[in-house]
Amino acid sequence: MTTQFSGLVMGRAGAGGLRRATAARARELNEAFFKLFDTELVEAGKRLMADPGDSEAKVEFVTIYHMIIEGALALTGQSFVTHYLEREGRESDLKANSLTSCEV
Repeated sequence: MTTQFSGLVMGRAGAGGLRRATAARARELNEAFFKLFDTELVEAGKRLMADPGDSEAKVEFVTIYHMIIEGALALTGQSFVTHYLEREGRESDLKANSLTSCEV
């Protein structure tokens, strides 16, 4: 589904699939994005894996992943994509890829 979604929504269909689409999008991202995903999230995950009983490590990882990444970034992105496809009359793309509309 992710590769199909990438092709339909991100306009990155063709050879290379998701890897090519991800590499193409990486050039459009800023340093804060890489710091959040490649540093903060990774380090929080390592701390939690090193000591699964560490409550502070759990709270840090859950906060970064669920509250920031899913709660803010993913929902905002999903809302944008949903509203864009609805405006463009492409609701069938939403249904074909099991995406649901979210109200923000």
